[in-house]
Amino acid sequence: MNIQETAILTNLTKETIRYYEKVGLLSPQRQTNGYRDYQSKDIKDLHFIRKMKLLNVPLSDIAVLIKLKNQETSFICKKETLRFIDTFSEQLNEQRHLLNTAASIVNQIRDIVETPEGGDEKQVIALLEKFEGEIL
Repeated sequence: MNIQETAILTNLTKETIRYYEKVGLLSPQRQTNGYRDYQSKDIKDLHFIRKMKLLNVPLSDIAVLIKLKNQETSFICKKETLRFIDTFSEQLNEQRHLLNTAASIVNQIRDIVETPEGGDEKQVIALLEKFEGEIL
């Protein structure tokens, strides 16, 4: 499959796909004329990269995940995977906590502002200031 078809199928730009190849996240086969020939493995990797990017996973971590995903299973691989998964899981838990905290604060502000009297500005400011403090 050529890069145009791959871009349409993955909802990525050709430039993004080329960039992922440049930084080593992708290694499509080449035809005799030098054109890229994307296989189903490449499409799966691009979908994986896209989902990881939606989770704000840095490209360096995505590279580790793709390497682990595509290599043969071994004892060393399992240890590396578990070590990475522990770190990744911790990061996701931190993001989840931050999102839950932000949603709670936003809902509290909504409740204050939606009161018939329009809410207390000092309460809203105090809630917004939580984003400056130790919550993050």
